[in-house]
Amino acid sequence: MFQKIETQSEKGEKNNMCETEIKKPKFPQLAGKIAETGATTKQLANALGISQSSWSKRMSGEVEFDLSEIIALTEFFDCEFNDIFSKIN
Repeated sequence: MFQKIETQSEKGEKNNMCETEIKKPKFPQLAGKIAETGATTKQLANALGISQSSWSKRMSGEVEFDLSEIIALTEFFDCEFNDIFSKIN
């Protein structure tokens, strides 16, 4: 899954690093809806009345969605809350 590469620090110590890291989406069902519909970051940010940077922070979990944004997403995707935010076991 990861390609290991070795690097050397300034002191000559070897470090193992991963070249690429695959992260699970914070909101997998929402990410699925986005992929399914082909919605862009710009469209989603506009629908919520926020910047694209703010959208990215919400999708990464750095900032929580507020209630008005959640409602805007359910309206944008014409779906229920559980369709985009329920936990998957």
